[in-house]
Amino acid sequence: MRAVYLLFAVWMAFVAQGAAPTLVVASWNVENLFDTEDDPDNEGDDGFTPRGWMRWTPSRYRL
Repeated sequence: MRAVYLLFAVWMAFVAQGAAPTLVVASWNVENLFDTEDDPDNEGDDGFTPRGWMRWTPSRYRL
């Protein structure tokens, strides 16, 4: 929710200046960014699982 407020504040700052007549929209696919399930095909996610060296759990991901 904080990210939404931050994006809204940045958008309002640009609107208040009246600087840019164009709007740029970008998005990232973050579907698996907060996933604690181990993917055997992806060796890079092992540290971010509950049994990995960083011990990430679903409760830690839910800031």
